[in-house]
Amino acid sequence: MRVICRRSLSAVAAASLTLSGVAAADDVDALVAAMLGETPIIDDLEALTDTMGGRVTGSAANTAAVAWSLERFAEAGVTARAEQFEMPFQWRELRAVASVSGDVAFEPRVVSKPLARGTDGVLRAPLQDAGSGTPEDFERLGDDARGAWVLVATPLLDDVVGLAGLFAEYTNAAAIVPRAVDAGAAGIVFMSSRPKNLLYRLPIFSAPDALPVLIMERESADRAARLLRAGDSLMLARLEAEDLSGLR
Repeated sequence: MRVICRRSLSAVAAASLTLSGVAAADDVDALVAAMLGETPIIDDLEALTDTMGGRVTGSAANTAAVAWSLERFAEAGVTARAEQFEMPFQWRELRAVASVSGDVAFEPRVVSKPLARGTDGVLRAPLQDAGSGTPEDFERLGDDARGAWVLVATPLLDDVVGLAGLFAEYTNAAAIVPRAVDAGAAGIVFMSSRPKNLLYRLPIFSAPDALPVLIMERESADRAARLLRAGDSLMLARLEAEDLSGLR
C-alpha cells in the first residue's frame, strides 16, 4: 500500500511539474511575443516629448502629462490616481540670460539649475576659473573666489561614459556647491557636460537655494576658461526676469 501511495504521489508530482513547465513556457512565449510585437512606447514618447515638451515640476506641461498618464492607465484597465504634494518652489526658471564682458565680450546660452537661488534681477560679478571645482582648485583661487562667479569644468558625458558618468556628475556637483559657499562665491557656472550647445538642467542635491547656479553651453564655457587661463579679465552678468533691459 505504501508503495502504491508513493508511486501515486510521484505521478502527481510529475504531472504538476509538467503542467508548471507548460505554463512557464506559455508565459515565456507570451512575453517574447509582447516584446517583438507592436508597442505603444514610441507613440507615448512622441506624445510626451513632441506634444507636451519639457515637463518641469510645477509647469503646465507637467500637469498635462499627469492627466495624460491617468488616461493611458485607464485605457489599459489599470487603476491609478494622482496625489497632491507641496513643493517649496518650482523647478521652472523665469528666464535666465547672461553676458560676458571685459577684455572679451560674448553672450553665452545658460539655464539655471533646478532648486538654485534666483538673482532677483542682475547679478554682475567677476568670472573666475575654478578648474574642476576640487578643494585644491578653490584653495588656488583663494580670495579671488569671494564675490565672483566661479566657472567649473565638467567632463564630457557621452555614450561611452554612460550612466556612471551621469551619476558622477550629480555627486560632483553636490560636493562643489558647499565648497563654493565656503569660498564666498557669488554664484557657480557649470560647464554643460553635453556638446553642441545642449543644456541639461540637473537639479542640486546639496545646499539647495544657497547660491545662483547656472549651466553654460559647453563651447562658450570652454571659451571662457581658455580666456581666463590666458590672463584675460572677464565679468559675467546674469539676469532672471522677463525684462531683458537689465543687461544693457
